[in-house]
Amino acid sequence: MVKGDLEMDYDFVSDYKDNEVLRKSFNDLSEKTFGINFEEWYQKDMWNDRYICFSFKKDNEIVANISVNKVEFMINGEIKKALQLGTVMVAENHR
Repeated sequence: MVKGDLEMDYDFVSDYKDNEVLRKSFNDLSEKTFGINFEEWYQKDMWNDRYICFSFKKDNEIVANISVNKVEFMINGEIKKALQLGTVMVAENHR
């Protein structure tokens, strides 16, 4: 639990894609922030263990997030592994 300047309690959660309540809240925040929604991606089994959300929540509302996408690519014939950070967002009323 993290205490913010406004004395609100936040809980840290990660890898909650199979939690319908938290996934919906994540999608709501991503729609408000970027105009995108990951639900279709999830429903088509495309949201796998390579994309992991790390979020703070207040009650059952995702209020801040950064996601890690595990990627592999080839450079000069060698497979390289990397992490891509994305979907960085904070709900306006929690900034």
